[in-house]
Amino acid sequence: MSGINTKIKYKGTSIDVQTQDKGPQAKCVETLIYKSGKIVFSQKSYYTQFIEEGNLKEKINQIMEEQHYSVLNKIYDGELDRYFLQGKS
Repeated sequence: MSGINTKIKYKGTSIDVQTQDKGPQAKCVETLIYKSGKIVFSQKSYYTQFIEEGNLKEKINQIMEEQHYSVLNKIYDGELDRYFLQGKS
């Protein structure tokens, strides 16, 4: 299973963002945000509607990239601060 991993420092907090295809049984792409080794946020996108298409692998890769970079943008835009900046002023 391949994935996309990005380590960032945001407002003094180290964050790991990981996105991967959960495989044929789960039929979804999942992005997780880790802070101090603990999952603080998750987002899933199901791709069941694309199963019958001939380009499933390419579609999954597209979903992974779009979702991963969308979550990174949400972090930088401050939309997810409540998940990992609790207790910081």
